Amino acid sequence: ITTLREVGSFRGLEWTVEQARKIAAGEIEGPDIQPYAIVGENTFVKGETPEDVRAWVRKVKQLGAVGLKLHSGPAELVKTAIQEAKVQGMQTTMHHAQIFTPQANVLQTATWGLGSRNV
Repeated sequence: ITTLREVGSFRGLEWTVEQARKIAAGEIEGPDIQPYAIVGENTFVKGETPEDVRAWVRKVKQLGAVGLKLHSGPAELVKTAIQEAKVQGMQTTMHHAQIFTPQANVLQTATWGLGSRNV
């Protein structure tokens, strides 16, 4: 294995980014890591606006995420996250959770620009 897409380390984004940096610098051995930030059912639940989501995507990119792993949330905000990730040159993937699919299915999220899917 030469590259892996880390779509949700239990140790968090910062730890994953640090491991990716150490590998790239030759400080430790391992495959190239592509760190993803997670958008789960509890990510956007405090009345966030689309602009809040765009700012969050820019923030996780600045922290070192190269992509987003989406799971669920309000459809409008998931769509915003996908579209902002595309603007930022980030990759996207999604597990279409049962709690999300009544809002949008894989065909709909593909039209929003979702890069790949996990089912």
